[in-house]
Amino acid sequence: MYYGDRPFFPLSDTELSAPAIKDDTKFVDLFIPGTHDSGTKGGSLFAECQDLTLQGQLGAGIRAFDIRLVDSYDGSGEQFVYHGIERFDLELTRDILPAFKAFLENHPDEFVIAVFRKEDDAKGRPEHYAAYIKSLTEALTAPEFSPIIYRGTLTPETTISELRGKLVLISRNELTPGFPAGKYDGFPNDASGHCRIIWPGTDRPALPTFVEDAYKVSDPFAKSDKINDLRAAMEEAAKAPSDELKVLFLSGTGLASPISVARVMNKEGLKLLEQMPTPPPGIYFMDFAGSDDGRALTGKLLSLNLLLHGTKR
Repeated sequence: MYYGDRPFFPLSDTELSAPAIKDDTKFVDLFIPGTHDSGTKGGSLFAECQDLTLQGQLGAGIRAFDIRLVDSYDGSGEQFVYHGIERFDLELTRDILPAFKAFLENHPDEFVIAVFRKEDDAKGRPEHYAAYIKSLTEALTAPEFSPIIYRGTLTPETTISELRGKLVLISRNELTPGFPAGKYDGFPNDASGHCRIIWPGTDRPALPTFVEDAYKVSDPFAKSDKINDLRAAMEEAAKAPSDELKVLFLSGTGLASPISVARVMNKEGLKLLEQMPTPPPGIYFMDFAGSDDGRALTGKLLSLNLLLHGTKR
């Protein structure tokens, strides 16, 4: 997988590209750098979670994106990035999907994961869900974006060769049955736990999934609770079945701002990956991916792919 403009290891251009990972590598065996609240660059202290644009994150090696949207509810289909009640000037069809499309067209050996969530939980009436689902479905099935959408199923046997050049969709909310997106079923809220990704309206098998998303930080200084949660989750994930997708969030908030949590947790995640005899593969969602610690964490994840699945092992 691509490292971006600032590699952390003395590797050649060939070794930095996606073909350096063997085609038969299983998706669930990859170490995938991701960002939490990916579109929140430039917000207020407790809303901003990133210091790079989407294009900058792609260039830095990020391949999984947590996209939180709110519909305009005016029939326009416009959906903007929000974090809580704070809106960001990033719209799905004008900014987000074109960024993913351009990257995949320029890097056809790569793939990108996008996890969508309806951010305005307060608007939970059926008409609000219907508007959100309609706008999202129409955007993702538009002719200009449809060719990059992955239409297969994520299974324990899915390989990287099947995903190259595609945008893999996962949703935290219900979508139109049969739509080519997996849906989290039983996603743990502010906790760690086992759940699964399903494909509503189809008979496709579910993908077993382990998630760590304990995001409320009650220790604003040492972040000891979040550190302990991550360590316990990574140890459990390392012992989990190899056919299970692991999803780990290093992000957190509450009594501490996202940036103060990231300053501790990106470093802690890197330390755990280096110390564990067998660190667990999976998607690692971080905040402030452009920081030195964020880039170092991304570099470590990608180096593990080369070490374990590289064509030049």
